[in-house]
Amino acid sequence: MIAGVFVGGRGSRMNNAAKGLLLIEGRTIIDRWRDMLESRSIPLVLVGVRIEYTTLGLPVVPDLVDNCGPMGGLAALLAAGGNEPVLVLGCDMPFVTTTMLDKLIAHSSKGAAVAPLVLGRWEPFFSRVPQTARGAVEHQLAGRQLSLQRLFSSLNAEPLGLDSAEEACLRDWDRPEDMCL
Repeated sequence: MIAGVFVGGRGSRMNNAAKGLLLIEGRTIIDRWRDMLESRSIPLVLVGVRIEYTTLGLPVVPDLVDNCGPMGGLAALLAAGGNEPVLVLGCDMPFVTTTMLDKLIAHSSKGAAVAPLVLGRWEPFFSRVPQTARGAVEHQLAGRQLSLQRLFSSLNAEPLGLDSAEEACLRDWDRPEDMCL
């Protein structure tokens, strides 16, 4: 299993900041992910290309198809994952806990993607996606159907059970005011 932190977005609502480099409790969000994953012996790659991340010394997986948003990144991450499932993680989620990550890794699904389902919407940036999803990803890319919600529904994804406090930890930093909450 490998984990991909998606960093390729423009961050336009965050004044073009590289959101994974934002600090929480003196550490970047990327460093939080790195620490959680290293302690579980799961390799971390950055998915997408932004020059701000080059100094981190982490492997980079560029989008397999340009201008397709995270769907192009997911195709690239699956290709890099060999025969193993991949963890899809957001670079702007500073509150995810180790307990939540352990639940995601250990979920007993035998094939379907796994992600939290919150208020009827999948959280694709905290998910586990099997290699069997590659065909569906490629099909959606070919048809320029770039919705991850649609993808997770088509995969018959299984909801990851989180309590309300854990669901609140999925809150991301999309705008500067999000950092104040």
